[in-house]
Amino acid sequence: AASLISRQVQLRSASQLLGWVQLLSFRGFLGFGLAIVAPNESFPKIPGMTITAPIPKVAMLSAAEPAWISNLQQRLPSVTFQLYQGNEVEQLLALPKDGPSHAADALATVDTVVVLPDLAVSTQKSAIAATAKTAQHALSNAVFDFTQPDFDISPWGSLDDVVMGGVSQGRFALSKKTTEPKTTEPKTTEPKTTEQTAIFSGVISTDNSGGFSSVRTRNFEPPFNFSGWTGMQLRVKGDGQRYKFILRNSGGWDSPAYIYSFDTVADEWITVTVPFAEMVATFRAKSVSNAPDFDPSQVFSLQLMLSKFEYDRRLNPHFSPGAFSLAISSLDVFRPRQGVPLVIVGADSEATKGEQQLALTDAQLAYRLIETGNGAGDGTLLDSLVEALT
Repeated sequence: AASLISRQVQLRSASQLLGWVQLLSFRGFLGFGLAIVAPNESFPKIPGMTITAPIPKVAMLSAAEPAWISNLQQRLPSVTFQLYQGNEVEQLLALPKDGPSHAADALATVDTVVVLPDLAVSTQKSAIAATAKTAQHALSNAVFDFTQPDFDISPWGSLDDVVMGGVSQGRFALSKKTTEPKTTEPKTTEPKTTEQTAIFSGVISTDNSGGFSSVRTRNFEPPFNFSGWTGMQLRVKGDGQRYKFILRNSGGWDSPAYIYSFDTVADEWITVTVPFAEMVATFRAKSVSNAPDFDPSQVFSLQLMLSKFEYDRRLNPHFSPGAFSLAISSLDVFRPRQGVPLVIVGADSEATKGEQQLALTDAQLAYRLIETGNGAGDGTLLDSLVEALT
């Protein structure tokens, strides 16, 4: 492993910054300064990944594995199926839909939910309601899920205005918050829960012409490939200030940056939608009118920033010097859903059919109701499912 020579540095001019920029790197959070690495040394490469977008994804909910599931997969080889059966369905529907665990909701990552009639009626109704809720949003896929217990935060590190002579200090770290159990009536105690998020926090000072703090990843080699995705979604809880989300199509530290500014609501979890098409090309905090559009097929690095400036010397209208804090639970890519969001197979019982229909009416979402039995190897059912999912 490369040895590190790290120390606090303050570079007093732009020319000094450019002289050092090729030597700049960091590993995780190294205090509030910079880690300077000898020219012939480098960190191990961090690979990005290709997250395939166009392939339709289907979640199938059933009490037991259908005998015909392999035949359905053979007839629809371009569709990715995820089967949830028995207790897995109950666990899926019990996932929290609010707060920092939103990104963990598996139904948010599929185009269509198929509900089979061998499930209990109450479970079918819960599945319909859950699908209606997630169908209101675009399909997403996690890129960084900070709620995972084994999440590796080491590719991220702080980069502050110290490089320009400022004295702001920021940090990025994982934080766990335990919610104490509540006693409800009748006297039952809910289980204690622990939520993990990443926290970008610190203190910003405008002294010495400073006024920004940021956290940035090291470059990914190969870069992330987000082709086919519409943009990114950030699940955050802020302090009411306006932050920047930054992506780069180049591996150079002093390279053009594509920026999207977003406002936060103090102490409230929100989902920030960042369309790739709306990101503004900038270079050294100035917009570049003739720059190419952002290319999602090669994303070398990601960055979050709080600054007193937007770009082109415009002041950030929602900025206050002093302490700041931004919690992040996930960074996802998203795209519009394909096809109908819900396919439900009608039950044999007239009473159950009536309850299904009431639940569908209440859900107010697009759906396909297949009026056929759920017998194993039922060719009519397979034909209907293939038609509904094509």
